[in-house]
Amino acid sequence: MPEKERKIRSYERMANLFSLQFSFAQVVDEMIKDLFLVVEIGTGKILIVNKAWEDRLGLDYVMMTGDCFIDYVAERSKEETWALFTGEKKGEVSDFEFSNYYKNAAGEDVLLEWHSAADTERNIVIATARIIKK
Repeated sequence: MPEKERKIRSYERMANLFSLQFSFAQVVDEMIKDLFLVVEIGTGKILIVNKAWEDRLGLDYVMMTGDCFIDYVAERSKEETWALFTGEKKGEVSDFEFSNYYKNAAGEDVLLEWHSAADTERNIVIATARIIKK
């Protein structure tokens, strides 16, 4: 295949991938009303969050990207949450449901109920959470 044609196809694939990612981000922001989070296994680095973090907890969801999720967990839940995330409680990272406290923008602890699944092939955990009213 000539070099020019190969580059054109490569650009087309990148454009299609960008379009798909943009569409996914729009769906996550507009359609998922629960808190949505994708983090990297091992580091806890936030890869994707949705606007619900801002709507529900007042946190700047754009600025959260790249941070470690544990930075947003309330002190009383940090140790147990990190142990669960790193697999110390079950022996490995896997699918799990749990509750923990996060800090909202006002610094108050908010109880969340999580449903998450690990994708070890992609080295990520995908999770959704709802605020538990008390």
